[in-house]
Amino acid sequence: MHEQEREDILVYSPEDELQELLGRLLLNHFRGRVAHDLEEAERIVKENDPVIHAGIVPANLALETLGSNLARVRQSSSSHRLKFVVAGPRPSEDALTRMRTAGIDYTLFEPSGDTELRFVLNQATHDTIDGDRRDNLRVPTSLVARVHSPAGTKMALVYSLSRTGAYLETPRPSQESARVEVEIPIPAGTLTLNATVVSTNVTGNLRRENLPRGMGIHFDGLDEQEKLQLKAYIEDRAACYRP
Repeated sequence: MHEQEREDILVYSPEDELQELLGRLLLNHFRGRVAHDLEEAERIVKENDPVIHAGIVPANLALETLGSNLARVRQSSSSHRLKFVVAGPRPSEDALTRMRTAGIDYTLFEPSGDTELRFVLNQATHDTIDGDRRDNLRVPTSLVARVHSPAGTKMALVYSLSRTGAYLETPRPSQESARVEVEIPIPAGTLTLNATVVSTNVTGNLRRENLPRGMGIHFDGLDEQEKLQLKAYIEDRAACYRP
């Protein structure tokens, strides 16, 4: 990813609670601009309008003023559609409800890895959970799939999953255009799906440096039941990152 393709994120962290997150943003192709108080946050958004695409705030901000503070920062943007992510330790259910009311759009609670970070910030910056792009929503998972091919059977981590395909983390991806059968153990039951390898990311030919070694697959010939099961699982996973 080239420098001009990086997304700019406002990190509103009065007490530097999110300092560790700043390094992770850069590693994951996001740039974080830090504001230590409300006035600085408003100034950064206004001066960089419309470059700032999303804001991250710590989970321990005062709930009594959170709604009015987020509204003020949003009003500094010409679109007023700035999305906010709350990061840090998981709060109580009552606090989550108050965060939702205050205008928090997404959550990134500890422990969270880089897969979750990329997913949440991609949602916040591009709002892909809405409208026509919902079918392309890829959620991070910790599922372990069994992949069958003419070369044999191997295990792979389902790094991300959508209603039309998946990215499988494996040091031994199949070749592009290869046909494979994939067993994915979702909570509703194991799905056994036919798929075609559409991309690979391997040492010596890293097409996506921010992705692990592995392969992208496209599901072939899904029946209606399989589509419904995938849709339900993906929506449940996406809901985990909403307050």
